Amino acid sequence: MSAVFKREIKKYYTSPVTYIYYFFFFLACGILFSVYCLANYNTQFGYYVLSKAFYICVLMIPLFTMQMFARERQIKTDQLLFTSPVPGYAIVVAKYLSTVLVVALPVLLSLIYPVIIMNHGEINVDFMVCSYIAVCLLILVLVAIGMFMSTITSNPVLAAILLYFFYVLLILLRVFEALAGQNILYDFLHDISLYDIYLDMVSGIVRSGNVVFVIVLTLLFVNLAWLKITYNRLSSGKRITGLALMIILSMFVSFIFNINSVTMDFTPEKILTLSNDTIDILNSVRKKTQIYYIGRISNANATYQEFLKKYENQNDNISVEYVDLNENRTLHTQYMSGVTRINEASLLVVCEDEYIYLDSDDYITTKQESDYEYHSLLEIESQLTEAIYYTNNTEKKKIYMLSSNQEYEFTERMVNKIKRKGYDIELLYIKDKITSIEPDVPEDCDVLIMNSPEEDYSDDEVDALTEYVDEGGKLIVFLDPLNEELPKLYSFLEDYGLSVESGIVIEQDESMYADETPYYLAPQISEHDITKSVLDSNLHVYTMTSKGIDIDESNSNESRTDILMTSRRAFAKKSDYDNISDKGDEDVGGPFSIASLVERNNGELLLVTSNIFLNDDADKDSLGADSKFLIGMLDYMSNKKQWINIAGKNVKYNVALYQTDYVKRIRIIFIVVIPLLILILGIAVVIIRSKNILINHRQIKMKG
Repeated sequence: MSAVFKREIKKYYTSPVTYIYYFFFFLACGILFSVYCLANYNTQFGYYVLSKAFYICVLMIPLFTMQMFARERQIKTDQLLFTSPVPGYAIVVAKYLSTVLVVALPVLLSLIYPVIIMNHGEINVDFMVCSYIAVCLLILVLVAIGMFMSTITSNPVLAAILLYFFYVLLILLRVFEALAGQNILYDFLHDISLYDIYLDMVSGIVRSGNVVFVIVLTLLFVNLAWLKITYNRLSSGKRITGLALMIILSMFVSFIFNINSVTMDFTPEKILTLSNDTIDILNSVRKKTQIYYIGRISNANATYQEFLKKYENQNDNISVEYVDLNENRTLHTQYMSGVTRINEASLLVVCEDEYIYLDSDDYITTKQESDYEYHSLLEIESQLTEAIYYTNNTEKKKIYMLSSNQEYEFTERMVNKIKRKGYDIELLYIKDKITSIEPDVPEDCDVLIMNSPEEDYSDDEVDALTEYVDEGGKLIVFLDPLNEELPKLYSFLEDYGLSVESGIVIEQDESMYADETPYYLAPQISEHDITKSVLDSNLHVYTMTSKGIDIDESNSNESRTDILMTSRRAFAKKSDYDNISDKGDEDVGGPFSIASLVERNNGELLLVTSNIFLNDDADKDSLGADSKFLIGMLDYMSNKKQWINIAGKNVKYNVALYQTDYVKRIRIIFIVVIPLLILILGIAVVIIRSKNILINHRQIKMKG
């Protein structure tokens, strides 16, 4: 066996095909490494470089496997080979292993790239290993299939064409998957598709069943190749029996391991590893709950498919359906008619009459810290689990939002966040209530919200609000910082010791800027039940443009708590906005409060002097701190016990930093020098081999 192995290795390394393959593989690696890693400081070599360079391997494998047996038959050396003292099966294994080694060697040598990355930054080793596992497994099975193709013909070109035709079948299998839709046929096609298995693995999803399937398929084709070359030596009964046993045994082993398959989570964010809180909530679901994925299953990201399968497998009451809204307009009309833009990969959770839409744009929030550093939070698990809990739970708190004086409404995204935390929201036209015999504020109101009225309130409305708070009501007021024309509302706030300074707050302490802008504030956060989740997450609330609430430091009010504070260097800018950073003579110096809570009798009034922080962009910039702050207000004011609090998963963008001169040298070495050296070596080997053949030919001719 070793003699055949050495013979094959020598044959490959005296062939120009090997050096052409190595040339293109390392050229592709060098270019991809330069584009994806060096230029972008990226460390995900396996996903962005190796998995793409592997297609060079796929294209070249037929050129290697076509020589394994078809070439032997063509030049009539097969009989000499199989009449040697080496057993036939050993010959097959030796040829197979030598070809695998030659094809896989550049893949193994590409480990030099991760070594370079690790010397200049951090790398997610698990995720990278996943790509190497995928590539190596595919090399094993494709070489085995190619070797079998080489045994059924004496034409090497035809053997290569047969393997390329197999590639076409893999592509067609993906087409059939897309046509199949969500059913048993799709699951079957997906499970046997080598292309899908490869994509899943490079995405960080390793299933034990898939690994066993590829290994079994490899062994099957190796044995089929052996059976084919010994075909003439076996009786028809032995041929049929051997073939049947191989196929049945392969199917049985694959089936057993597939039904007991274990999924290993190698994703960078560990998205497939559900928290204990999520598992507890899923196990407690007693109502039929439907999760709709917006989009075809064939287009769905492999990681999301596996993630949703985790939810479905956890409880029989939970089911997942993939929906193309172009084909199911009823779903859109019934549940999402108010959604202005529906994105692919969004989710809709429905349980009886309750439902929540989760936009895919909100799964992850990212903030750029520098030119090459990002801070991101992945919240698809927390959002989906909260949505399931909300739709299954009947005990919800009630929020009323005033809507009589052109108040703003929360964005759809913010409403969804509030609902997922266990609140129902309803509009309240207080003007109509004042003229009716009903209570001004409904008795089931847990929290009343006034969100940035554009028109001032009437005396009757102010009296109604005062009565509500004094009788134990909970009122949250957000102000439009650019609206100065609300004298009765400001007078109402002053009655509770909250005097709002005119103008907008300019912060001179750069550590309390948001987005490096002096009037975009990231104020100091006081420790309080309202701010606990923000502080625990080590985040900063971005109130952006804000007014200031005066602080009387000489006469502290025990019933008032300042939640968000500016620095002492801040001032309220009243005019001359062309010189925004300069304090004018009319401008009032700080410090100011941006959010203050006043408790009187049993009632509470919470004032926040900005509504801009409720915008979706500001919330994303703060990595969700603004919405956490809002939820903290609602929880505190409504005396609601903690609903559920599943933390988002930090997405760590590992970076590697290189000096400019070093990058230039690396690019020259890996894009030019190494591929060129391989090409020169290949040319030299071919020339030397040609000379040796010519010398041997002359010697034979002279002897003749």
